[in-house]
Amino acid sequence: MGWVGYFCEVDGEAAVNAVDLDVEAPQAERPMIVYLRVGRDPEEPCDLSPEEEADLLDAIEAHVELLAARYEAVYVGRSTTAMARVFVCYASVFTILRHRFERAFEQLRSYGYYYHTASGRDADWTVYRKFLRPGPNELAAIEARAKRA
Repeated sequence: MGWVGYFCEVDGEAAVNAVDLDVEAPQAERPMIVYLRVGRDPEEPCDLSPEEEADLLDAIEAHVELLAARYEAVYVGRSTTAMARVFVCYASVFTILRHRFERAFEQLRSYGYYYHTASGRDADWTVYRKFLRPGPNELAAIEARAKRA
């Protein structure tokens, strides 16, 4: 089925998750989760138009995909709320990928954005399976839509 997007709630807020359903999870050789959270800094002005902001977020995602592939990680999905977008990867070793995220996205502050990276052990891929992937009802709706298309 590949990449799908669906509406959901995150911490009581409306959200959209986009996730690769074809990823085999968990992968024993990639027990570490690495994520990048990007959002507008409420204390900094942002002069980007909605179109420019969409282009910026697309460019960020493309770079996340590139870095994940370069460091043999798997980019599994993202979650977007009104306040932030979180990109999620799984890797064998998190330190290199996390460091590359931090270096690559330092310039976001000049656009009025903040970023935060974090990493840790998630050998069961709990974040992917229980947070990013759609639940049974959402998955049934996605499959029904795909059959109609």
